[in-house]
Amino acid sequence: MTNLLRALIADPDDRHRMGVARLLNEAGFECLHARDGVEAVQFASELGLDLIVCALDLPRLSCEELLSLREKGVFGASPPPVVVFAAHQEEAKARLSPNDCSILAKPLLPEVFRETLSGFLGDF
Repeated sequence: MTNLLRALIADPDDRHRMGVARLLNEAGFECLHARDGVEAVQFASELGLDLIVCALDLPRLSCEELLSLREKGVFGASPPPVVVFAAHQEEAKARLSPNDCSILAKPLLPEVFRETLSGFLGDF
C-alpha cells in the first residue's frame, strides 16, 4: 500500500475547487477542501501537507497572509509548495513574490497545472 500525497485546495469557487481536486485525485493525491483562508490555515497547521493550492482572493484571510504564515513556520518546519490560481496573473505577480509560490491562470489549464506539479514533486 502506498501513501497518498495530501493536498489542500483553498478556493471559494466550488466548481474550480472540484476541478482541481479531480486532477489531483487522478495524480494520487488525497484532497482536503477549504472555502476560505481561515479554514486553510486550520488544515495546514494541523495536518501534514505535500501541497497547497489556493485562489488569490480568499475570503476571511488573504492569500498573502496565508503565505506569510507559511514563511513563519506555522505549517511546519518543511512547508509545502504553494500554487496560486488568479484570474489576473499580472495582479497576482504584483501582490505575491514568485519565490513564495507558483502563479497560474484561472480557470485551470490541466496541462499547465500538471507541469507545475511535476516541477515541485517530480514524477508523482
